[in-house]
Amino acid sequence: MKLHRNLSIVLVILFILVTSYTVVEVISLPSEILNAIDITENSKIEKANNEATWVFIWLGADLLIVLFIIFSLSTGNINSKGENIVYVERESSKRVDHESDNQNIETQYKSKLEASTTKINQLVEPNNTKFLEKALSIICNELEGSIGTVYKIIDKETQMLLLVAGYAFFIPESKEISFELGEGLAGQVGKSKKATIFSNVPENYLKVTSGLGNSTPTNLIVAPLIDENTNIKGVIEIASFKAFSKYDLDYLNAISNLLLDKLV
Repeated sequence: MKLHRNLSIVLVILFILVTSYTVVEVISLPSEILNAIDITENSKIEKANNEATWVFIWLGADLLIVLFIIFSLSTGNINSKGENIVYVERESSKRVDHESDNQNIETQYKSKLEASTTKINQLVEPNNTKFLEKALSIICNELEGSIGTVYKIIDKETQMLLLVAGYAFFIPESKEISFELGEGLAGQVGKSKKATIFSNVPENYLKVTSGLGNSTPTNLIVAPLIDENTNIKGVIEIASFKAFSKYDLDYLNAISNLLLDKLV
């Protein structure tokens, strides 16, 4: 880039010198032509010079125009380079800010995970259902969840999922909510063993297939509960009015491991 700029400067200087020399030669050209043909009368030489005056003027004007164009292009290139530098610096600044924001969010979710883990590990409840309900309360609080449920596999052969605990979700004692693995959103996640975020879930669809009753939240995050042998033991799902992020998904995946021992 520097070599190209130096070459451009040399070419501009060379153009100015050659053009200036040409103008001087053209100005003296009428006299030289008359002298070459043995015409030495001053009146004729002056007349010839007068006839060539407009040629000199236009030639000078042409030189000025070319110099103006060269100057404009040079200034434009400088401004363009300056704008490019500013643009690059601005984009670089945005990228740094974006990376910084992501790091801050990730740090916040790690802190949430550590705090939730400590709270759940400190729970002392008389039975598994109460433990799961308290754990759901902690998880929903961190994820801004409105409703939470936990299902467990009650039949290894039929792979039937039974709702065993809920947060902000009333389950009558005489009623059971269950479905086969692969049925509904929770059943699909249990079958695939892959945590999933569902957005804009229709209310009726949510009520029919997820087991979350008459809830109105349309954002749902579902994670499978898998033991160390990759066997599916249950499913946890959290519904919210706000959209979930990949950090929420990572959080639920990690925290769900603390519930496995209570699915017996």
